[in-house]
Amino acid sequence: MMTTKNRSAFLTFHDNQIVNRKLIVDALFLEVVPNLTLPVAQIGDLIVLKILASSTERPQDQIDLESLLKVAKDADLDRARWTAELIMQRGTNRERDLVALLRQATGY
Repeated sequence: MMTTKNRSAFLTFHDNQIVNRKLIVDALFLEVVPNLTLPVAQIGDLIVLKILASSTERPQDQIDLESLLKVAKDADLDRARWTAELIMQRGTNRERDLVALLRQATGY
């Protein structure tokens, strides 16, 4: 995570087999710091990517997920469900039931 005065950004590195073009195309462009605008995945997409990456060897993913869930609105959770289903349909879910894991993490 990159933090500046009053702003935080999750820097996400991805496996091209998992992140599809739709997530990239739908990214929002935000000015992270003055004069630095970056494409940022939507909160719902980040939630699913953190669930997918999460493991006991990567505790930061769980911390990041909890931070994202604190700011997520219903629309973000709807997007997360859609993204989880899309990744599973494409078979890039690393044999994880992302919809069930999302439900477990959010109760949504």
